[in-house]
Amino acid sequence: MRTISWTPLIAGSTILLLLSFLFYQAQRVDTLNREHSQVLDLLHQAGRLNDQLRQGVMQVYYERDHNFDTLLDLHRGLEQSIRSLQSSPYASFREASTGVEYYMRRLANMQAERGELVTRFMKSVVLLKNAITGLSRHAELDQLAQRDSQLYKLLNDYRNTLLAFASNPTPSLSEQAEQMLEELDAVLLELEDSGSDEHVNDALQFTYQHGQVVFRERVQVEKLINQLYQIPLGKVLNQVTEAYLNYHEQQERLSGYYRSGLFAAGAMLLIFLVATLLRLRFTASHLLGEKEMAQITLGSIGDGVITTDRQGMITFMNPVAERLLGYQFAEVRNAPLTQVLQLFSEITNKPIDDPATRAIEQEKVIEITQHVYMVRADGSRNHLSLTVSPIGQLGKDVLGAVLVFQDVDESRVLAEQLHYETSHDALTGLYNRMTFAQKIQQHLGESDGKRSPILWHIDLDHFSVINDICGSKGGDGFLRQVAGELKRALGEHDVLSRVGGDEFAVLRPNAEPSDALNVACELREVINGIRFEWEDNSFDTTATIGVVFINQNYRDLSDVFMAANSAVDSAREQGRNNIHIHTKDIFESSRKHELSLWVPKIKKALDEQRYRLYLQSISPITQHGCEPPHHVEVLLRMETEDGRILPPIFIPAAEEYNLMPQLDRWVISEVCANIAQAREQGTLAAQFSYSVNLSGTTLSDTFFLDFIRNLFDEHAIEPTQICFEITETAAIQNLESAIAFIEAVRQMGCQFALDDFGSGMSSFAYLKNLPVDYLKIDGAFVKQLAKDPVQYSIVEAVNKVGRTLGMKTIAEFVEDDEIIRGLSTIGVDFAQGYGIDQPRPWTTYFIAQEERQSTRA
Repeated sequence: MRTISWTPLIAGSTILLLLSFLFYQAQRVDTLNREHSQVLDLLHQAGRLNDQLRQGVMQVYYERDHNFDTLLDLHRGLEQSIRSLQSSPYASFREASTGVEYYMRRLANMQAERGELVTRFMKSVVLLKNAITGLSRHAELDQLAQRDSQLYKLLNDYRNTLLAFASNPTPSLSEQAEQMLEELDAVLLELEDSGSDEHVNDALQFTYQHGQVVFRERVQVEKLINQLYQIPLGKVLNQVTEAYLNYHEQQERLSGYYRSGLFAAGAMLLIFLVATLLRLRFTASHLLGEKEMAQITLGSIGDGVITTDRQGMITFMNPVAERLLGYQFAEVRNAPLTQVLQLFSEITNKPIDDPATRAIEQEKVIEITQHVYMVRADGSRNHLSLTVSPIGQLGKDVLGAVLVFQDVDESRVLAEQLHYETSHDALTGLYNRMTFAQKIQQHLGESDGKRSPILWHIDLDHFSVINDICGSKGGDGFLRQVAGELKRALGEHDVLSRVGGDEFAVLRPNAEPSDALNVACELREVINGIRFEWEDNSFDTTATIGVVFINQNYRDLSDVFMAANSAVDSAREQGRNNIHIHTKDIFESSRKHELSLWVPKIKKALDEQRYRLYLQSISPITQHGCEPPHHVEVLLRMETEDGRILPPIFIPAAEEYNLMPQLDRWVISEVCANIAQAREQGTLAAQFSYSVNLSGTTLSDTFFLDFIRNLFDEHAIEPTQICFEITETAAIQNLESAIAFIEAVRQMGCQFALDDFGSGMSSFAYLKNLPVDYLKIDGAFVKQLAKDPVQYSIVEAVNKVGRTLGMKTIAEFVEDDEIIRGLSTIGVDFAQGYGIDQPRPWTTYFIAQEERQSTRA
């Protein structure tokens, strides 16, 4: 039996009760608002009556013939308005309008006071009229005035002024009457002094006294009028009106709240009903909805999806799978998967076993991401990336399999495009220098005595003239024209590359000796036949060509390119548009002769102490740039007899003639002495770590370790301040000696760095055998890191390998902030290069560092 849920019933009843309560309150507020309107009408009416009464009082004061009954009617009307306010409409607001009753009582008291003031005012007016009438009817005063013309005129003017003032007591008439009263007082004094008739004097005194009574009553009337105007009846009425308006506004807001609550409760009831219906509907169609949602999801994703049962029959296929396979789901429903999805190996072109069957049988995920393609319904091919997963709950039988596959043809095209862009020159479409070097590397050592790879290095003559006259756009057009002509002149197996700005190179992997001069001449004729025209300018073209036989005499790429450059230089020395065929013996003899000239200079500079130590910063890299350095590399410079500082161009000669061990000993001795001096003086140099370069021949010196130990003991040097550096090539050529030396100095406390890592061809193979602390990435990869994605990937790979082996990485040749940001993103630890700090003499370097620290402080 289905149980009854009381929750919806209780919730619905509660909402209905709330609706009833809110509806009752809203109706009650409407009734109160109507009563408010009646009260406000009475208050406005009382205000108007008060204004009329004030105007009536002024009329009584200034207008002699005003009907005073009208004033009394207005007074009674105001009293009636006040009594109306105290009737039932007000009583219904008594509790809500605190203080209003007090205002009503005060109004009543003030109204009574108003009546008394009006009565006194009317008495004053009557007294004023009697006084004026008595003065005008005094017979004795008239007879006396007729005998004395001056007195007559004075009395007549005085009487007329008083009569005018009684009718219209304006301020100007008041001043005239007061002035005449003073003149009358002076006349009375003169009459008394002259001994005039007593009756006349009494009449004048009586008249004078009447005039004083008039002005005394005038003053009393003014006081009464002022008191009347000072009664704050209008203010009190305004206060009462404002109180009712405030209360009315509160009731309006309360009405709004009740109506909002009524609407909200109704909405809640509606939502409750809708939610109940939706819940019932959801419960009824839950499984169906989940199924439809899953189908919609599978139909909207960008991958093809196919599901099969345990027997490998297709049970579902989304629209993407239909488009990729060329079948409609209705056509292949319950068909075997192997008939619809035919997979083949890209390498062998043979069918691949059904991955769905394998996933079901092995109960694991099968992934096929490379070298596989399928055959569509129309016979076309598509390369795929495929993932197959078994369907079923843990611990239960597998119900089937789901296949998710993507068309990787587009990604293959993008990969090929990327590979093309990284291996070809963007301007000419030829192979770039890096790819050309790889081609040469592939064919090194393939010479069999009769046939060998041959390299033709082509340097265009006077290209700078064309670039200056025609601009960069014209220069680019010229280079494209040359590249096109050379490409048409070469065979399909020849490799053509643009290796520099105006330099091209050709590699023929399997060439005969006669090809060296023949091909060089053909290439020169092709270039000489080019006539470049740009706007109104026309140019003839020539080129200098160097030829190199790539045989067993060349150990690596650097030797090959050096020989090619030497061949071009030799051809240029003979004049432009020439050809020179390079031989290893000639190159070696000329190079050794040039190096031998440095031997006496190196020894003499060592005897005369003309070597100088330079320092270059190795700065930590953070997310915000480079931090101040605490680690520097020590660089060696030679000072000539005339005081010029030479770069390390003498180093190859010192290495060739075994002079580097002496230079290495001098460098480490000077470093230790300078550190000891800095520690005594308390300067900044005592706080830094120093990287000292060692040559490969020094590693084989069995006495060098003892020499280092004696130096450290003599100067009390902390070994942790010294880091030795050797190049990758030197380490690999002397691998056993290098490993033994590195382990020995690290036991002493020194650190070790592997310099120029990545320049050799077997870097990663030997790296795990070298126990170094720092890995210095070859600057050739760092310089183009921000512009060349391939170089970026190489630096990233080197950094990752170094981190895996527990080493810190240092990037060389860091030249700008863009490279620093790239290194920070990769996670390289330190940066070194002209973008951080250029090499400086030992003394001036620390002076500059102290100035920077003081500036930052």
